[in-house]
Amino acid sequence: MNRQNIDVDKDKQNDMKNLIDELLLKKVAKLYACYDELKEVSSMAFFAWDNKRAYYILGANDPEKRKGHSGTSVLWDAFYDLSDMGIKEVDLEGVNSPQRGWFKLSFGGELKPYYEISKG
Repeated sequence: MNRQNIDVDKDKQNDMKNLIDELLLKKVAKLYACYDELKEVSSMAFFAWDNKRAYYILGANDPEKRKGHSGTSVLWDAFYDLSDMGIKEVDLEGVNSPQRGWFKLSFGGELKPYYEISKG
């Protein structure tokens, strides 16, 4: 987020940490990592799932290693593993983000809008 000049406040960071901890504790999530030839992490992706599909929660890559396509590799590895677990659908979410959406769209699939309704 720093690389994209996005400031995430401490409360949101704590909320995300608590969400990740809880999902891992319930064994409904997994962190995937891709390593380079030096055995250093180049990309990571965190997925959670329910009885319908898997959800891409967050991911990141080392900006110095972007030319190695590790961001693509980590997602493909996750897709295969999730499929082996019997998960038939993956929601990559966030394709409306101008700085990240094009990457997720490159995997194909179909766009499905969803809406948030609040009573105000």
